[in-house]
Amino acid sequence: MIGWVDAWLAEYADRLRARGLAVEVRRSPADRPKQSIAVLLDAGGALGQLIVWDTGEAVTDFVDAASGPHRSQHWHVSDAASVENAMAALLKQLENAVAGGV
Repeated sequence: MIGWVDAWLAEYADRLRARGLAVEVRRSPADRPKQSIAVLLDAGGALGQLIVWDTGEAVTDFVDAASGPHRSQHWHVSDAASVENAMAALLKQLENAVAGGV
C-alpha cells in the first residue's frame, strides 16, 4: 500500500510543485507496528493530506483556512488505482478552494 503512494509521488510530486503546491511526505517511525505514509499538500490557504496505512486503510483530510470547512473521507487502498482515486478527489477539493469555491 505504501509503495503505491511512493510510486504516485515519484510520478506526480514535481508536477504538483510546478503548479504551486507545497508537497511534504511524512512516514511513521519504523518501530510502530502499523506503518503509514502521509502526503501533505498546501495550496496557500487550502490544505489537504492523504494518509495510507500498510493495512489498506486510508483517509483524506481537507481544510480551507479562509472559510474553515473540514472534510474527511475514509478510503480502502487495494491497488494503485485506489491511491489515484483518493488523490484525485483531494486535488479537486484543493483546486476548487483555490478557485474560490469550496
